[in-house]
Amino acid sequence: MNCGYMFSESNGRLTHTLPHSRAYFFSHYAIAYNALAAHQHFFKYDSYLWFTHPNPDKGVDDEDFELMCKAFTHVFTPCSINRRLLEALNCPSEKITVPLGGADPALFPAHDRGKGKVAFVGAYYNRKQPDKMLELIRSMPDVEFLLLGPHEEEVSNANLLWRHWQRYDELAALENLQVVEAKYEQFPEYFGQTDLLVSLSELEGGPIPLIEAMMCNAWVIATRTGFAEDVILEGQNGYVVDIDVDLETLSSKIRELLARTDDDVRSFALNYSWQSFAKTILDVMYYHPELGETVRFGKEDRGQQLLRRGWRKGGQAGIWSTGPKSTLRLPLPEHVRKHYRLSLELRGKSESKAKTQSYLISIAGVADFRVEIATQGEQIVEMTFESKEDLETITVEFKGENERAPIKLFNLVLDQLSEAENDVPRATVIEKAAV
Repeated sequence: MNCGYMFSESNGRLTHTLPHSRAYFFSHYAIAYNALAAHQHFFKYDSYLWFTHPNPDKGVDDEDFELMCKAFTHVFTPCSINRRLLEALNCPSEKITVPLGGADPALFPAHDRGKGKVAFVGAYYNRKQPDKMLELIRSMPDVEFLLLGPHEEEVSNANLLWRHWQRYDELAALENLQVVEAKYEQFPEYFGQTDLLVSLSELEGGPIPLIEAMMCNAWVIATRTGFAEDVILEGQNGYVVDIDVDLETLSSKIRELLARTDDDVRSFALNYSWQSFAKTILDVMYYHPELGETVRFGKEDRGQQLLRRGWRKGGQAGIWSTGPKSTLRLPLPEHVRKHYRLSLELRGKSESKAKTQSYLISIAGVADFRVEIATQGEQIVEMTFESKEDLETITVEFKGENERAPIKLFNLVLDQLSEAENDVPRATVIEKAAV
């Protein structure tokens, strides 16, 4: 898999020319919107969008979102709240996937609670309700608090440092608060000093510190934003509160959880890993057919993701090659030495109106098969082959005897041969009606 990365100097606009590619992944919807407006022809290829949370300041309104949902192959969003928002904007449910964030359990080990602090974690944003945070800390002088913010070397915008908040002097003067600016690699050390993490944000995609805190066996309390409702089980690993929660309710829940020192909170977070997060996304973006599954190649079918070069835009059923060579890449289900049968439903084409057309079908590095394919009606070509131990995918190449001999691919099926069926390599052409 070859990937290229393009950095935009602003998440509100595209600051570089979008290069040609067979697929695109946009990490911010405002960049995607500007790319769509400037390069609409690129969106005939697969395109994917990561949608963290809405921001009215980016100049993308509800109608724009609806247009993007139609244009993009798939939309990934970090929480169920965003899924409901996208569905309300007429984004089809089947186009939306929610990969929940994660943390590394080795990086964030568990600790015993009982003497730790109540922590707030993250950069300064007004949407994090800093005034309410200040009043909460002031109202609980007998409780130790920690404000863990980013180190100045790890932020490109200095205004995200808490020291630039207009009420920072009041905050720093509180005797029951420790303010720390730390590099991310130091965060586990401070999470290890935390018994409870509080998030008061009005808008979030995550926040990821909820999972990191739970990994460290700390309770969490978060406002009803981001994936709080996805990861917090009421009273079992924390609480979800309203954005306008009053200080009395909030302090009551904090004291309740601080008094519960024996509950196992870490176990609730162990299913949230970055490996799981990545797998959820890759399973959508990269099609891995099961053995015996019929893979179709109509314009709305997932088989389109397997095509590489030399194919026209798909029709309702099947897709024509453009020659002189056309290829597809098919993942193998197991990375071990196995015997397989690859069945292809094909139709040939001949300018001379011949009833058959000769083609070379190659499984790169494994076997070559020369077959005669009918130009009227479909035929099944069955090819048996043996994979190599280190072979994760196979590349299938189609080549006509001349450039004017395209071939139409309707579907394929990959099966594993039994030990008794070990006649490899071999190719057989079967009339479709006889199958």
